[in-house]
Amino acid sequence: MEISNKWSAVIIIVVTVVCSVGLVLLNRCFGSQHMFAAIVVLLAIANLITAVSLEKKEKRLKELEKKVEELTKKSLFLAALVLMSTVCFAQKNPAVKKAKSLMNSETPDFAAARASIVEALEQEPTAENYYWAGMIGYKEAERENNNLYMGLAKDIPTVGAAMEESIEYLVKADELAQVPVLNKKGVEVPTDPKMRAKVAKMLQTYYKSDDLIRYGAQLYEANDFAGAYKAFKAHLDIPTLAPMQDEKMQKEMPRDTTYENYKYNAACFAYRADMHEEAAVLFDELKDSETEPLMVNQFLCQEYMTLKDTVKFIEALH
Repeated sequence: MEISNKWSAVIIIVVTVVCSVGLVLLNRCFGSQHMFAAIVVLLAIANLITAVSLEKKEKRLKELEKKVEELTKKSLFLAALVLMSTVCFAQKNPAVKKAKSLMNSETPDFAAARASIVEALEQEPTAENYYWAGMIGYKEAERENNNLYMGLAKDIPTVGAAMEESIEYLVKADELAQVPVLNKKGVEVPTDPKMRAKVAKMLQTYYKSDDLIRYGAQLYEANDFAGAYKAFKAHLDIPTLAPMQDEKMQKEMPRDTTYENYKYNAACFAYRADMHEEAAVLFDELKDSETEPLMVNQFLCQEYMTLKDTVKFIEALH
């Protein structure tokens, strides 16, 4: 803008000088009789010169803006390439390779695999690395489930804890994979378009299983009410997660009476754990359902009293 103002000033000065010189010459040649006509002619010439100069300047500015836009697109594309190269590096990261080897061996060492993947995440917190971090818990739960086919006992606490951990990592992997980058055509696309489908498939497996519910029930029996709430809530939240919003997938995860009963139990666990805000949220979601309507309303009023929320307490009474 500063350069533009300077050029405008230069043009005005040049035009002013030309007009002044022209007036002096015309006055000498033709005298004052034709001075008015001369002024009109000179003004027309001045306007023409100014218009031509401004048009050229505007054209140069448009060309400059176009070049800046092209450079911006190239810069974003280069940034995308750098990000993709980071993903490739993450795949070759020795810590990731070690973690994959440890969890996929005939006698997997999941603790060592976790330690290795944590190291990888500290070096490169990429979507791919978070995916493999989530895969460790998935593999551990899968191994425990396979024990049933071999006539061995299934360790529910191990399965439940592995699933909770896995879900957290997978959600983070999906979040990072959806960060937009520019492709070769300058169109925004997810960093890793294939990640969401992989994450959704694993989460759907967890939801179809009742392992998190069984894990929460065991924690409740051990008087770990906060842990029981966390396990039930992890199960309840799966249909609400971003990777699960596909229409077909939603139909396979109905919020039926079983789902509502799980939610009621989770609310009760939160209540027993003195997690009053969490309990109030769940009881409020249940107030219009057919699940224990009298108990839900009683708990809801009690929680609002504990939270000293007079307005919602009065609303719950009605």
